[in-house]
Amino acid sequence: MSPPFFSIIIPCYNVAPYVRECLTSVIKQAFKDFEAWVIVEASRDATEQVVRETVAGDTRFHVIVKPCSGSASIPRNIGIQHASGEYIVFLDGDDMLMSDALGMLYAKLTEMPGADLYPSAFLEVNEKTGKQTLIDQYLADCPAAMSGQDAIIYLDGKWLNPQIAVWLTVYRRNFLMENKLVFYPEIIHEDWEFTPRALYRAKRVVPLHVVFYFYRRRENSITTSRFDGKKFLTNYAYVFRSLLRFHSLVSLEADYRPAVAACWARSWLSWMFIYWFSSWYIRMVPRSVRRESLAILFQDGVTDLDRLLRKTTIKRRIAGWWLKLFVSKPAFSWFAEQFFLMCYFPLSALRTNWDRNRSSQ
Repeated sequence: MSPPFFSIIIPCYNVAPYVRECLTSVIKQAFKDFEAWVIVEASRDATEQVVRETVAGDTRFHVIVKPCSGSASIPRNIGIQHASGEYIVFLDGDDMLMSDALGMLYAKLTEMPGADLYPSAFLEVNEKTGKQTLIDQYLADCPAAMSGQDAIIYLDGKWLNPQIAVWLTVYRRNFLMENKLVFYPEIIHEDWEFTPRALYRAKRVVPLHVVFYFYRRRENSITTSRFDGKKFLTNYAYVFRSLLRFHSLVSLEADYRPAVAACWARSWLSWMFIYWFSSWYIRMVPRSVRRESLAILFQDGVTDLDRLLRKTTIKRRIAGWWLKLFVSKPAFSWFAEQFFLMCYFPLSALRTNWDRNRSSQ
């Protein structure tokens, strides 16, 4: 039997109220040439039972149950390992595919074959308010095809936080395997660490502008649950430590483009400064916790940070100096905070940038 065209990877954890609708949206697809790997982490609710009831008798669905890891990283890695399809689609257990999503994707992929990544559009629905927002980060003015590095530069001109959600892109499976692209285990917001690496490694990126994904924004999800400052900053310390290390590695490669590093510096450093030094985070997270999490980020020293700082503006270089001082000299912590509060941009400016781009679509 020939391999399927699509492999759909669906991590599920504590999503019993939503997962039947999620799986049904896959079952009802008119395009049938797919397999689905449903990886269920041991849940506190009836997620596993609902999954097994919904897909019972459908041989295209493979259910794997594993202990809880606390993030979607390991389930997604398991799915990648087992997938045999030509292309991989990631679907979270509380979201859905749009009607005939696979058929639309198939038509586009066969019309424009040969790319490593096919980013597309999605419909975000706020569960509480009912507000619907159509989002396509690759706007109408983008090239029909580009390299991954060109895509980074393009997105940098539009967004401060581009192309983060892994489910927004269809991936060529062999591309993931050839580049050994897997998710950093046991962290939340794992997309932040995965997508920059995948985008950089891509030889060809083809934006599809197809609305194929239904994203449910709900209050009790991982991304919107009650804020835990220590967990949040510890998570991002691992994310940014990995990304800084990745930049250091690729900066030694022959096709490395400093312009890409400048884009990364703008995005990664800005968010690092915000998460550890904006007024809201200073107010919500004790200084000791912020310093402790930054110690994780700089566990291997500050060489990787310094290498990226060379690719950015003088303002961010100065901010990077204060960040390092905050960690290395506790007596100067208060002064470092005052620098960011008085001299660096507020979080509201980033929100304005995000809202401006969203409203232009």
